[in-house]
Amino acid sequence: MQPVNSSNQIPKHAFLVVKLNAKMTVIKESEREEDKNTFLVKTRHAIPYSVYQDLNRWRARTWKRLLKLKVLDWMNVPLFSAKDLDKIKEILDKAVKEYEEIISRIPDEEVRSKFYCKPQVLVVSPPPGIYEENFKNDISTELLAQLQQSVQKILEKHESKDPELKKKLDAVEQQINALLRKLQEVQSKSIDVEKLVQALQVNETLKQLVTQLTALRAASRVDLRTIKAIETDISKIEKVQEVLTPEAKKLLEIAKQHLEAIKRGQTGDLASAVAELEKALSG
Repeated sequence: MQPVNSSNQIPKHAFLVVKLNAKMTVIKESEREEDKNTFLVKTRHAIPYSVYQDLNRWRARTWKRLLKLKVLDWMNVPLFSAKDLDKIKEILDKAVKEYEEIISRIPDEEVRSKFYCKPQVLVVSPPPGIYEENFKNDISTELLAQLQQSVQKILEKHESKDPELKKKLDAVEQQINALLRKLQEVQSKSIDVEKLVQALQVNETLKQLVTQLTALRAASRVDLRTIKAIETDISKIEKVQEVLTPEAKKLLEIAKQHLEAIKRGQTGDLASAVAELEKALSG
C-alpha cells in the first residue's frame, strides 16, 4: 500500500484504504492482580474519562461517515473508490478539527502533546499480470455477490405482493439454463460472450443474480422504494468499473437495464424480460 496525496497519483486499477492514525489514549500505569487461575488488570489512563469517551465517539462517528462511501469489504478491509477521494479528504479534514477540539480539553500539557491525528489514504493496487487478473476476478465476484444479496432481499419482500413470483422465478431459471445451453452451442459467439456464459455456468451466485433480477423485472408489482438498495449497489459498482472483469461489466449492464425497465413501469411481462436478457447476453 502506498500513501496518496492527489488523484493524479492513483493507478487506474486501484482502490483506496483509509487509516485514521489517531492516538486514542495515554496509559499512566497498570496493575495486575492474580488469583489462582484468573487475573485482573487495572489500567489508569492519563486523561479525563469524558475525553476518553468523546474520542471513542469521535472515531465511531468518523467511520460512520466514511463507510457511507465504502464500496465493499475485502479481506475485512473497507475499500473505497478513487473517485471519492475528495469526499474522503473532506471527511478526514473535519475529523482532524473535531479531534483537536476534544484533546484541547486535556489539562496536562505534556500528556496532551502525546496525542496526534494524522489520517492516511492508501492505494491498494495489484501488480500486473496474473496477480491483477486474480484481483479483478475476486473483486468482481464480491461486488456482484453483494448486489445479488440485495436483489434476493427485495424479491422476498415482493413474494406477498405477487403470488406468481415463485413460479416466475422457476420459469426464468429454466429459460436461462436453456439460453446458456443455446449460447454454448453457437459457434460464432464472441470471446466476451463465451466468458460470460462460462461464468454463469460455473458461478452459482452470478447465475442467481441474473435469474433473480430477471424475475424481479417480470414481477407484477414492484415497489420502487424497495429497489433503492439495488440502485445504491449499482452506483458503487459503477465507481470501480475499471477494476471489473469484462463479464462483470456485462452483468452490471444487464442489472442497469432491468432496473431502468422497472423504474419505467415495464414489469409483469415475463416474455419481454427474458427476451431482453437473451439480447443482452448475446450482444
